[in-house]
Amino acid sequence: MHRKKNPAVILAALALILIGAVLLLLRLTPVGNAVPRNTPAPYTPVPYSEGAAFETQAMRDFVVMGDAGQTSLFELLGKPVLVHFWNGDSEAVVGELQALEHAYQHFGEDVQFLVIHTQGSLSEDAARALFLRQAFTLPLYFDADGSARKACGAPQAPATYFIDADGFLAAASETGIDEDTLQFGLSLLSTREPLPPASSADPDATAAPEALPPA
Repeated sequence: MHRKKNPAVILAALALILIGAVLLLLRLTPVGNAVPRNTPAPYTPVPYSEGAAFETQAMRDFVVMGDAGQTSLFELLGKPVLVHFWNGDSEAVVGELQALEHAYQHFGEDVQFLVIHTQGSLSEDAARALFLRQAFTLPLYFDADGSARKACGAPQAPATYFIDADGFLAAASETGIDEDTLQFGLSLLSTREPLPPASSADPDATAAPEALPPA
């Protein structure tokens, strides 16, 4: 005599078979274009140096005019760049330019120099005449509309910015400078030996640059 099978048992068995089939299908099905949970963002801000817990200021591009034509900051990158805004012909201003000339003679192969005359009391022709009288070999540029100064965030001249080869600001001085100031800033950009001694600008018109964390 055959015993009747319990319908509830049959349904439970069918359910287990169905669940097993689904699980097997999921194991064998490729994930296709599924994105991992830990996919990084489209970009990650790069700190100034590897392992640093901070980021530093990236400079904005700007264009200045020189006797040989237009030059932009970004065109010069690949080497560090020293940007100096100036105007006037006072003793302090001339002293700063002399310090820059001395630094240019020493660091000019390693560092690009952008010495930029800004709007002010001294005209472009007078600026050229000053460079001629002083026999400066510094490359001279002009920021006639003030756009370069604004791009750097310089409130006025004088202002000096030490920019690394990747376009990040290493140090800045928004007051007068002397050779000690230049030596400090340039030491962040170049491994060349320090500047040899030379006369420096009026110390009353100088201030050390505000240093950002070095690379």
